[in-house]
Amino acid sequence: MRDLVRWAIRNTPAMNMIMICVILVGLISFVTLRRETFPEFELEIVLVTVPYPGASPEEVESGICEKIEEAVKDTVGIKKMTSVANNDYGAVILELNADVDAQRVLNEVRGDVERIPSFPLLAEDPEVQQITLRESAITVGVLGPETDQPSPELEWRLRDLAEEIRVELLALPNVSQAELSGAKDYQIDIEIAEDTLRRFGLTLKQVSQIVRDENLEMPGGLIRTASQEVLVRGENKRDIGREIAKLPLIKTVDGVVLSVGDLGTVRDDFDDVTSFQRVDGRPTIAISVNRTAQEDLIVITDEVKQFVKERTDLVPEGFSLVTWGDQSEEVSDRLNTLTSNGWQGLVLVLIILALFMNTRLAFWVSMGIPISMLGACATLLYFGETLNMLTMFSFLMALGIVVDDAIVIGENIYAHREMGKSFHRAAIDGTAEVLPSVAMSIATTVLAFVPMFFVAGVMGKFMAVMPLAMIAILVISLLEAAFILPCHLAHGDDSDDPFNNMIDFFAYPFRPIGAVINKVGEFASARLDWFVERIYQPGLRFSLGNPVTVVTLAVAILAVSISVVYAGFVPLNLMPSLDSKTIVANVAFPDGTPASLADEATQQIEAAIREVNAKHEEGGETVVQLIRRNVGFAQLRQGPGQTTDQFGSHLGSVVVRLTSPGLRSVSSTQIVDEWREATGAIVGSDSLVFDSQEIGPGGKQIEFKLLTTPSNMSRLEEAVEEVKAELAKSAGVYDIEDDSSPGKMELRLRMKENAKAMNVSERDLAETIRATYYGDEVMRLQRGRHEVKLMVRYPREDRRSLAEFDQIRIRTGDGSERPITELAHVEIVRPLSEINRLDQKRSITVSANVNQRLANSNAIIENLKTEYVPELLKKYPGVSIRWEGQKEQQSESLGSLLIGTLVAMMAMYVLLTIEFNSYFQPLIVMIAIPFGLIGAIAGHLLLGLELTLFSFFGLVALCGVVVNDSIVLVDFINHRLRDGLTLYDALMDTGRRRFRPVLLTSITTIAGLTPLLFETSLQAQVLIPMAVSLCFGLMASTFLVLYLVPVLYLIYAYLGGQRLHQEEEDEDDLEELPPVQREELVAADLD
Repeated sequence: MRDLVRWAIRNTPAMNMIMICVILVGLISFVTLRRETFPEFELEIVLVTVPYPGASPEEVESGICEKIEEAVKDTVGIKKMTSVANNDYGAVILELNADVDAQRVLNEVRGDVERIPSFPLLAEDPEVQQITLRESAITVGVLGPETDQPSPELEWRLRDLAEEIRVELLALPNVSQAELSGAKDYQIDIEIAEDTLRRFGLTLKQVSQIVRDENLEMPGGLIRTASQEVLVRGENKRDIGREIAKLPLIKTVDGVVLSVGDLGTVRDDFDDVTSFQRVDGRPTIAISVNRTAQEDLIVITDEVKQFVKERTDLVPEGFSLVTWGDQSEEVSDRLNTLTSNGWQGLVLVLIILALFMNTRLAFWVSMGIPISMLGACATLLYFGETLNMLTMFSFLMALGIVVDDAIVIGENIYAHREMGKSFHRAAIDGTAEVLPSVAMSIATTVLAFVPMFFVAGVMGKFMAVMPLAMIAILVISLLEAAFILPCHLAHGDDSDDPFNNMIDFFAYPFRPIGAVINKVGEFASARLDWFVERIYQPGLRFSLGNPVTVVTLAVAILAVSISVVYAGFVPLNLMPSLDSKTIVANVAFPDGTPASLADEATQQIEAAIREVNAKHEEGGETVVQLIRRNVGFAQLRQGPGQTTDQFGSHLGSVVVRLTSPGLRSVSSTQIVDEWREATGAIVGSDSLVFDSQEIGPGGKQIEFKLLTTPSNMSRLEEAVEEVKAELAKSAGVYDIEDDSSPGKMELRLRMKENAKAMNVSERDLAETIRATYYGDEVMRLQRGRHEVKLMVRYPREDRRSLAEFDQIRIRTGDGSERPITELAHVEIVRPLSEINRLDQKRSITVSANVNQRLANSNAIIENLKTEYVPELLKKYPGVSIRWEGQKEQQSESLGSLLIGTLVAMMAMYVLLTIEFNSYFQPLIVMIAIPFGLIGAIAGHLLLGLELTLFSFFGLVALCGVVVNDSIVLVDFINHRLRDGLTLYDALMDTGRRRFRPVLLTSITTIAGLTPLLFETSLQAQVLIPMAVSLCFGLMASTFLVLYLVPVLYLIYAYLGGQRLHQEEEDEDDLEELPPVQREELVAADLD
């Protein structure tokens, strides 16, 4: 080590150039790094979807889901298989084990699905894909004129303008993806009444086939002449409604050709679904601008906002453009938080170091912060990572830790200077003395972060970038402290080193400030020395005289701290509700309910949030920025940046964009509570759920599935209602719901016996009914970028009337037509609107949210698991339970984190064994780790905070600091013993000599994070628990370590015997003697 340090100092110009290069490359990397909200990654989830237009959930379950489940059930690597059978489509979600090759499983599943031979005839081609976590960068809303009921003409104008805006957005240099959200698909309907069909002896199927034959484009081959080759093509394909209306359909007996338009009406319109969006009362079409993995979020959103600002003045009168859902705001806020807190923390660290060292030493120690962080930026760029919330969170977490190694080395060099050594000699001796222990400290801290690489589930995907950033910062800080810092401290004020002279030149204007700081520093150092001599040393002397009392007291305080958590005074809530900029209300009526009810309900919900905003405006603050009302579909949150659209006339939602948390005094949770109260009950609704779109993984606070076989569904439904009633008894539990609800009324047809005698098949009956109401699909036309369905159907008014059902005619084998009621029995039933399956069983999901001010979700879940659920399962045999939501994510993530931590602790022990050449000294270092909990828990209790996942991140960093301090103390004790001091003197001298660096490492970490404790922004909510764990944990653990480590070492020495250290000392002395004298002493010792 000494030779390496000497070599580095001898090559100071090279070290300075390396430092400059790291800074320049880091700055370039910082500017180059793409910015995003969350890391984009592929989940270990394979999704198989099969459209089955017009089918009911039961048909989809038997015809689609069960067949896919059976085909893929033996695929290796599948952890969980979930299926959803809905109207018109089926989906199977395969969640994979974390250790499998997702691409291999994807290919196997695709092959298995493609080999299924018995999908229903009318089912469309299956799609197999791996889900990628991707988010919308920003949404552009195209708003039309305010009107109670938009006319078809206005709907077309709005759609045309939206398509035009989308094309212009894609023409922007940095925008590559823009899609219309919630817009209806284009569709052409040929509508012919039943009377007309009978008059001309036609059926819908025949009309469909005639149009298919006429609307044709077919290559005719190649004509090769002597002079040239000519292509021949038959082209009569039309993709516009008015042109399709001219297609010939039938020829009358007198030779007149009747076209499609002569017999019916051709509607070139939109899909016949009921859905619309309104923003602040105006009809709206949303354009979602998405970001690819290679694009910068902030660049895209800035460009889009500039485009909207310029384009708004050019839209037709009555129309306008707005934006919402700007994800770059989160990133910008985090960048601002990092920058402001970073500068504040850096200044505080610099001042504290200057007070207890000197200004030059403090400056070069503090330089470790920007060098390490810029070097980490270069590392992130090399590994293809981005600047996102988690990487920036890592930078904040490392702010106070990163200079710990530089403080220890710099303070030791300073101490060697005070011994009268030259600057050059002090730099070499001071660095070489503590570098092994410092390197080991960094190695153990790195090991503390390694388990985060192996956290399972979605949380593990999020966290993977955090340890990478932290480890890069720690390793670079070690290299800087070991080889660059000594170069700068090896030269005095009268140095002829040009680099240091240049720094002195630029620092010259600040010399008066430095002189003042030095004067204050002399006073602070004197006070610190007084504290060590008068307070700390007597305390340490007492502790060494009463080791059992000290250890017992420390263990008792730790036990009390842990019991505070178990007693609920500091609630454990790994994923707490955070303040949000977006809140949402979703309402659902029974499936099949007309859209007018959802429209009225959403108007009531919108009026309620306007009432809440008006109340707050009377107090002088606005809480609502934008209101978006949707009818016919609802967006349900699945995770960060992940939403799923559910469609149906019975659905509605109201999405509210709130003002920034810094501009309002109430939290989003309080606003949601006020909104819920103002809305009241909505008559006839199945569910009404208010929620906020929060930062972090998705999942309700309470969520579980009850499972059974299809034959046991009645018991399952009874169990669901009973458990929902039990949840309702718990205070603070709200929005209790399940995903099982009755579907639309269904007319089921069963053929009569006499129909078979008339040569009518089940297929004839089914196809006639399908063509009547769903229609018969002629073909799909490519019109620009859109695929347009061409359908043959009855007129819209006939399809929407039950009275016309009896008029449906079925053509029999003899050519006659008979009413459907003569050929089939009609049964009216109401099946489920959606069938959910888990691992080939029927499932119903029960979920609820919890007001954390009134109750704790973990406590409620534990109570259900231990007391209520066992009795419920006994009462309903054949029913089982599976916990999901936040509970499942917590169990999966914490389980893998615990295993990884245990492995890391074992590796840490091995490293410390190598460092100390002892089995027991590493235990002294590691025993100090749990005592960091004392201050962290006390800080959460004092500030009224919950223990969250980020609190544990802070504890991981705290462990690193505690271990670093403990290693330095134990290593220094060993050094003092080897120098010939008695055990007692070595312990006392170590406490006195190491008090300053141990205190400084703690104070600088606390100072670096102190500005964060006083942040009120949205971003600070997630970071404050981490800062509290570190700051308060260090306040307590610093003094515990300074007293506890010497006491533990004393106990270890007593148990091992004082002679142990003397033998080690003698062996070291023997190695320094000539071989002849060494042999004589060994022989004498043996005698």
